[in-house]
Formats: sequence, C-alpha cells, structure tokens
Amino acid sequence: MAQEAQGREPTRGQRNLPPEEVLGRRTGEGPFRFEGGTAGCLVIHGLTGTPEEMRYLGDRLHRHMGFTVSGVLLAGHGADASAFQERGWPDWYRSAEQGMLELAETCSPVFVAGFSVGGLIAMALALRHGTTVDALALLATPLFINRYKARLVGTLYGLPGVRAWLRRQWGQAGWEAPPLRKNLMPAEKSFAELKWLLRRKGACLTHPTLILQSRRDPSVCWENALALNNLISSPRKDRILLTRSRHLLPLDLERDQVADAIGKFFRSC
Repeated sequence: MAQEAQGREPTRGQRNLPPEEVLGRRTGEGPFRFEGGTAGCLVIHGLTGTPEEMRYLGDRLHRHMGFTVSGVLLAGHGADASAFQERGWPDWYRSAEQGMLELAETCSPVFVAGFSVGGLIAMALALRHGTTVDALALLATPLFINRYKARLVGTLYGLPGVRAWLRRQWGQAGWEAPPLRKNLMPAEKSFAELKWLLRRKGACLTHPTLILQSRRDPSVCWENALALNNLISSPRKDRILLTRSRHLLPLDLERDQVADAIGKFFRSC
C-alpha cells in the first residue's frame, strides 16, 4: 500500500546538492502518495530504481502545484529486487497501471511523469488508457542507446508521411516484439523489447507531451529528445534540453526547474 505523507518544502541547502546526497536523505523506498487537489499525477521511477528517486519531484508537485501525487514501485524492484530478473516489462507495466487506476478513482485529470524506463512505461499507459491519461512528461526516456541511431531514426521520424505510416502499421497491432538475437539477461531483453515496440507504437500517441533531457546525460543520449519529438503525433509537444544535470533528472542540480516545468505544463493541459 502506498505511504501517505505530506509534501515537504525542499530546504535551501538542498538546492545545489548532487543527487546522491539528496537520495542519502531518503525516507523510504516504497510507494508513496501525497494527498492534494483533484488533479492527480502518477510518477514512475526508472529501471533498478525505487520510488525514492521520484519523491523530491512528487513533493514539489504536491506542495507548489497542489497535485495529488502517487509514486509507484515497479515489480521486481525495491524489497522485491531479488526477483528482478524474473520480471519483465509487462510486470513493470501492470504495477504502474494499478497505481494509475487507483489514482483515477479520486482524481481527474490524471497526468503521468516517467523517468528513464518509467518514461517508456508512461508512453505505454497513455497508448492503452488514452481516455484516462491526460498528458505526459518524459524524463531522460531511452528510445535508443546509440546516439547515432537516435539521430538518424529521429530524423526519419520527422519526414513527411512516416508517422502516418507507423500509425497505420502499428495502431491496431499487438504488443509482442520479435525474438531478439542478442544474448541478454531477461530484464535487459524485456527492456529492449519495450523499446522496440515504442519506437513504432509511439507514433500513435496524441497526448500533450513534455520531453525533458540533459545534454550531459551519460546514460541516455540527448538525441533521444529529438527522436521522441519527431515520433509522437501530439499537436502539443514541448521539449526542454538541460545543460547542468546528468541522468537522474528528478534529483540532479536542475531538479527544481524540472519539477516546476512539469507542474506548469500539466496545469496548462
């Protein structure tokens, strides 16, 4: 069950702390919920992470913007980490889906913010629950690992007719990826399958979407922001490229800017 808590005002001393020090002030690694107004926000952590990496973002969205915020724990993570390799993206998805449906019972509109693999899960939620999810925020979301592939395919997505072709081909297609040739661990293989699917199905997304990415991210190259921007078919896509942060955007040096940008974007939808 999600932990209910009151949002905490970030202290002045926290504002320039690196993410590992903010994480060092953790209050727990389980799910959390901050009760606010009728507008709800689901926040989804990344692969091998916990809701703790989204707590600062949730606090600020709750305290400064008045959202009810729910931070979910993905299957195979946290106390269940020993089962990590036994879980795959459908299990991660179901964890987020349950949190979203519980949030939707008391909140409307419902927004979803996902970090890294959590961003991919957020995209899948919007594709499968199009009338429940009102808008997305995608933080350091990895469609591609290779920057050259991200740049090339991202450019192809922007060519006339490419998104329309993807929508025709993949709009009604299932969620099964073809067998991958690479010799990967089960969780890595499932992550690769989810990326493969969303590189195609992502063209069917029409939700307002905020894309946040750092140019200094050593894990997810910034060209992913270009690929996402050109792939998603929404008439409203905002993109923010950060310059000081590295990968952990919800906790890094520009975390307040990230949280405030997400809150303002969701409030405008």
